[in-house]
Amino acid sequence: LVVSFSPDFSSGPGLSSLCVYHMENIDKVFAETVQNCYDGQGKVGPAHYETVRTCMRTSEPVDLCANTALSQ
Repeated sequence: LVVSFSPDFSSGPGLSSLCVYHMENIDKVFAETVQNCYDGQGKVGPAHYETVRTCMRTSEPVDLCANTALSQ
């Protein structure tokens, strides 16, 4: 994954960054975050998309494809 960051155009020329993220690392952190939420650690959000709430601990198996009742 390649991402570029820069200030908005109204602020004039400025610094910018180009970042490269390996998909293996993104997958690993994503899976760890989902597992932590199933373990009751962390928050569900983000605030600009939905109301932030605390993850609820469950014994359900981790479901990354939203096939369980937990994803409803």
